[in-house]
Amino acid sequence: MEQLQLGPRQCWYGYLEKGCLIRAGQGVCRLRNLSAETDGMAYFACIRPDQPHLVFRSGWMMLEPDGAQRCQLTMRYPCAFWLRWSPLVWLRGRLQQFRLRWRLKQHRI
Repeated sequence: MEQLQLGPRQCWYGYLEKGCLIRAGQGVCRLRNLSAETDGMAYFACIRPDQPHLVFRSGWMMLEPDGAQRCQLTMRYPCAFWLRWSPLVWLRGRLQQFRLRWRLKQHRI
């Protein structure tokens, strides 16, 4: 079983398989499943240091400490940067635009 442990003020973005165990180093971590959002099912989890979280659905995930201002990634961008510019968020936006155009075409007489 794969395990992922976050350090203090550390963010993580990547693909997690079903059955992966996530532990928070210090404080509370938020887990956001970006793949589930593209399917229209938003999934968030709050992970505490004393309560590890088992991933039950594979997908692209974002892990961030609660209230962190900066990530400890290579480029040290704020966590929100990854949420705004992830490929899945971009794809979701394009799909929503396409559906809106399709609905408008359907209702024309």
